[in-house]
Amino acid sequence: MRAAGAVTRFILLFLICATARAAAAGAPSVRDVFGRDVSTVGLTLTDWDGYIANPAIEFSIAPPPGAALPVKVIVTAPEPRMYFDLPSEAGAHGPRKVMTLAAPEKQFAWVSIFPAHKKRNFDTALHIELSDARAQHWELTVPIHVVASETDDHSPMFPISVDFSQDKTGFFKDEAHRAVVEQAARD
Repeated sequence: MRAAGAVTRFILLFLICATARAAAAGAPSVRDVFGRDVSTVGLTLTDWDGYIANPAIEFSIAPPPGAALPVKVIVTAPEPRMYFDLPSEAGAHGPRKVMTLAAPEKQFAWVSIFPAHKKRNFDTALHIELSDARAQHWELTVPIHVVASETDDHSPMFPISVDFSQDKTGFFKDEAHRAVVEQAARD
């Protein structure tokens, strides 16, 4: 009975110390280029009219104060059209970026979205997981607001005409190959 009480007191003391250590570590910081905390208000991505490129939005991630370095950071998003700066991965299940914070300073990353033919406003999120050298774990969800920017005038400013008559390879004899180039010229 006495040994069980000592074990219980030890476990309680261990849990209190672990909780205090995690609380002392605080929370990670996610900020935009202006230093604003975006963990609640989020980041806004613009899907501009046209199909050239959308702007990449810069943000920073800093480890929690007191975290045991290095801190591994995994940033993901469920939207397959989104992407991060390199090195990162992109695919049908959304982008993924892994970073290592070896110092207590913030590290920068960029996020953007590939253009869509059918523009629409929608909300999604960045999921950020951090784990430090003592196996402490933090998770954040940063809202992402995608804003479609589209004009009603869809007439081309600079019409492009495509001429396949000089194709010496025969590649553009295939209608599917020509259709891709013609669609790109229209876009």
